[in-house]
Amino acid sequence: MYVLKVQYGEVTRRITIQEPFDFKSVLVTVVGRFELGESEAPRAQLRYVDPDGDVISMNSDAELAEALSLASSDAQAVLKMKLVVTGECVNSPKSSGSVVVVEASDDLDVGSAKADEEEKMRSQRAALLEAEQMEAERREAERIEAERIEAERIESERIEAERIEAERIEAERIEAERIEAERIEAERIEAER
Repeated sequence: MYVLKVQYGEVTRRITIQEPFDFKSVLVTVVGRFELGESEAPRAQLRYVDPDGDVISMNSDAELAEALSLASSDAQAVLKMKLVVTGECVNSPKSSGSVVVVEASDDLDVGSAKADEEEKMRSQRAALLEAEQMEAERREAERIEAERIEAERIESERIEAERIEAERIEAERIEAERIEAERIEAERIEAER
């Protein structure tokens, strides 16, 4: 059993093939998975990148067998390929100038390794941005909490100041009443004499 990863334009499909198979049946399977039209199917070609980094076109059982032999020897070798429809415009939305690459190992497809590295870097940048966003949110939450605590402290001080002022006013009122009561008592005593 072999696993083919076939790219056509921006679409990649994973296709499993079981032995026995030949180049024509593999090509028919790939063309069918990408739903190429009747006019495109006869012009379809499969290509892969060999260990030297060269793009190799296939059109025979022997070439397919050689590509698969380059794949690792385990039971689930992966061959990365690109599908090309000859005669397509390079700017065609389907082709985007793509080649179907069949790759058996990381060594075979330099472009895939580069794409994997770029994806890893994008993932790392995304993780870094997410961490920075989380740190900014944490700092903002701390700032809001500090402002809330400060507002509570100021409000508590305001309430305490109002309580102290109310007690002072009440003490002055009581003192004024005492003084007034003493004055009235002194006047009464003076009047009785």
